[in-house]
Amino acid sequence: MNTQLIINSLFNETRIAVLEKSRLIELFIERKSSSSLVGNIYKGKVEKIVPGMQAAFVGMGNGKSGFLSAEDVYEESLSELFLEEEETKKTSRKNHQPIQNVLRQGQEVMVQVTKEPTGNKGPKLTSHVGIPGKYLVLLPGSDSVNLSRKITDRKSRKRFSEIMRNKPEDMGFIVRTACVEADEKDIKTEMKALVRKWRRIKKKYEESKTPGVIYEEADTCIRVVRDLMGNGLKKIVVDSPKAHGRITKYFSDKIKNDGFKVDMYDKEEPIFDRYGIESQIEKMYRKKAWMKSGGYLIIDEAEGLTVIDVNSGKLVGEEFHKKTIMKTNEEAAVEAARQIRLRNLVGIIVIDFIDVQSVRSRKKVESLFTDEMKKDKARTTIQEISSFSVIQLTRRRVRESILSDLTEPCDTCEGRGRIKSIYTTCYEILRDIDQWTRQSAEGPVVVQANKKVIAKLREIEGRAIRRIQRERGVKIKFKSTEDVFERFTISREGNSG
Repeated sequence: MNTQLIINSLFNETRIAVLEKSRLIELFIERKSSSSLVGNIYKGKVEKIVPGMQAAFVGMGNGKSGFLSAEDVYEESLSELFLEEEETKKTSRKNHQPIQNVLRQGQEVMVQVTKEPTGNKGPKLTSHVGIPGKYLVLLPGSDSVNLSRKITDRKSRKRFSEIMRNKPEDMGFIVRTACVEADEKDIKTEMKALVRKWRRIKKKYEESKTPGVIYEEADTCIRVVRDLMGNGLKKIVVDSPKAHGRITKYFSDKIKNDGFKVDMYDKEEPIFDRYGIESQIEKMYRKKAWMKSGGYLIIDEAEGLTVIDVNSGKLVGEEFHKKTIMKTNEEAAVEAARQIRLRNLVGIIVIDFIDVQSVRSRKKVESLFTDEMKKDKARTTIQEISSFSVIQLTRRRVRESILSDLTEPCDTCEGRGRIKSIYTTCYEILRDIDQWTRQSAEGPVVVQANKKVIAKLREIEGRAIRRIQRERGVKIKFKSTEDVFERFTISREGNSG
């Protein structure tokens, strides 16, 4: 699979686009104002145990409490955190002791964040921590070696089993897909480095007197590249010298030994425009997703439930009615799987295909959709297609849907719709300012936007705006409006309207 990673890092926002054959498949966004907690390890203190929920609330030293359920006390639940479907045998929950017999209020525990906080809910935690590397994930306290399910070659599996025989006795490991292309020396070197890192974490935990973070996961750039390694990723293009330096340093052995390419983008045209990504992101704000055949999907996303309705659209005609339906359903099966990954839809998802009477035809659509969803790293359970041509699935939540990051409820329609969030609009304005001030035309640049957007922009990126004015010798003026957040205009003074 030809996978490319295009990284746009400007000011305090980083956007990472995963492309397959030039099509946007996944999008990751990290802003300094809301950095990810997933993967971080904390020294925590049990604040409250709720026997009825078989869960505990754990203080993390940052003013927030995390949620630790019984299954995350007893079981290793790290496959979705590190995006590896490893072979591991789960312990039956029937043999578990009640959580109140294992934890007590005030007890200190080491926990790792597996899911971001959502709304008023704190982050989801596990007491089975994992330390990720390029090739391996270290599982302290375990003694097992689990191979990625994507490593299917018998010779490779035997090779890794031999290599891992020399692991420390009190350490477990997940062998990641990226190991397939790695030398034995590199794997063993990383194994030793991960063990040293774990010992430093353990020491910090023992020495820390109060709850707080004791290990921070790598930034989004490194994490996404690392987790996609071994899945057809061969090229990265990045427009930030700082991000380029971090990536090349972290993956220097891959670049040297495997022909892995990390290119620095230095063209005037914005990188996301150059690769056609910006226009694809804009389409994500729409409920309607068109397909090449002329059919389309209507994607209705609510909290915990998404309904995808398949429509034939421009494909009409009595003569080819049956063929039209199958063609639309088959294309919709592929596009629905793509949209689920791209929008990071989570919870219960219902796909209502165009109804067909033939069991064979329905099974063909189901098989096609299931095959496409195998490309998805998130843990998904797909139910059998119904006699009404409906497929229902559940997709586990590790991070929020992409629209939750990019938009917020609309006050005007009392939450029935969504508009671009104040942060999304701020960074759109900032990217446009960056382009406008590169031009040689004379006169100040005038930005007209909602007064709250202007205030937020000055708050989070005031330093960047002042630097642009100073370095490029251009005055930037702001004019407040009462318009909705996502509407703004940029022009030269004298041409603004």
